[in-house]
Amino acid sequence: MALEPLRPGLGRADASAHPHGDPRGTRCGGGRGRRGIRRHDRVDRRRGRARRVERGRRLGCAVPAVRLASPAEGAAPREKGTAVTDRSFSLTRILDAPPSHVFRAWTDPARLGWFFNPHQPIPNDPIEVDPSVGGTWRQRMVVEDATVYTTGGIYREIVPDERLVFAWGAVDGWPELDPDDLDAGPNVTVTFTPVGEATRMTVTVTVADSVPDPFAQEWLARGIREGWSDTIDRLVDVV
Repeated sequence: MALEPLRPGLGRADASAHPHGDPRGTRCGGGRGRRGIRRHDRVDRRRGRARRVERGRRLGCAVPAVRLASPAEGAAPREKGTAVTDRSFSLTRILDAPPSHVFRAWTDPARLGWFFNPHQPIPNDPIEVDPSVGGTWRQRMVVEDATVYTTGGIYREIVPDERLVFAWGAVDGWPELDPDDLDAGPNVTVTFTPVGEATRMTVTVTVADSVPDPFAQEWLARGIREGWSDTIDRLVDVV
């Protein structure tokens, strides 16, 4: 999988900004997935990292040589409530609601409207959530008429009102999930900690150690942190 960096100008005010960076930039010279989204390559750990890199070369993908800039190299200042490593980032927000309410905003289909970008079309497809380990969350997203995809996740751990862990994406969606290898792409952990009558919510997006370093760094360098930050800010506003 070769992921192009997020195009300049995508941000809170841009209609293309969403937690996935820009799926239109995921172009890899291979087959096209559903609804115009390029299917990204999967990590085949059974045959090692070399197979994935070689497959990317055969498909015409650029084998990334991307690294995250350090603050000393002119990286943008980190926003308050953000922690970044080479394989993960964490975003923290205080919400004016108890953990049980915030947890339901992540797991009740009727309350997941905040995940849509209000500057993009809202599809009529119902949001599907099976809040159990191994269950799925599927939410249709529309960037424009030619760019429609499903995202969400497969749940790996659920502690009601305290913690959610899911592999981010969808089977035949974006990011594309392999149910047999949920570590092949980013995973998301959300924790809900009571602070008086409010909740400290921390969202951590992590790329597993099994993913080769260049691909892990490329995920984190392409704008998904900014997109997730904008997305959870919408939850802060509506909860």
